Amino acid sequence: MKTLIIAAAAVLAAPAALAANSSSGTHQGPTIHQGGGGGEPTDTSLLRQCAMLSQQFDQAKAAHQADKSYNQALTLDTEGKTLCKSGNKQAAGVQYLHSAMKLIGIKANI
Repeated sequence: MKTLIIAAAAVLAAPAALAANSSSGTHQGPTIHQGGGGGEPTDTSLLRQCAMLSQQFDQAKAAHQADKSYNQALTLDTEGKTLCKSGNKQAAGVQYLHSAMKLIGIKANI
């Protein structure tokens, strides 16, 4: 239970850290395209990261079913994929997917 609380706190803090990193001025901003429906802009680099991380987790998860944090990782993976599909929450989705992979020792390859 303690591990779940720590993992949840890390996940919740991640978007703030991401925002701080993106405002440093040294990072070149992602390409943003306006959707045809006049909705929120879509960050294509975040969408690519969502897709790549989802695929990597899906390919590796079977080999990690015995890991003690496997169920937590599945929960974070599911939430991350849901956020990635949301209109403006891809950054949070990427963080959740990274956290899911880290819990079971998978290194992201992006």
